Amino acid sequence: MTVKKTEKKQPQDRPKQEEIKLYEFELNDFNKVVFAITNFRDKRYVNIRTWSRYSPVQEWARTQKGIFVEVSKVKNVQEGINQLAEYLDIGHSKKGARQ
Repeated sequence: MTVKKTEKKQPQDRPKQEEIKLYEFELNDFNKVVFAITNFRDKRYVNIRTWSRYSPVQEWARTQKGIFVEVSKVKNVQEGINQLAEYLDIGHSKKGARQ
């Protein structure tokens, strides 16, 4: 696991948010998913977000697509992911298909 701290640039009316990237994976050359912990207004949040770029040579840019929940809810997020995985494992991986 690679841990990477970044300071995100914010509009002038928002405070800076420290972000600790814990895990990421590429969906393709233009999109990736980043799992991070973000500190905002003295609270910690789980931040699962899509990052994108228009060309493989460009820098990645954070998008607004994703979820941002307090760390106290991380077990709920995990349970949702587990339920999705279980549903897909029992033959629902294709629309309307059952095995």
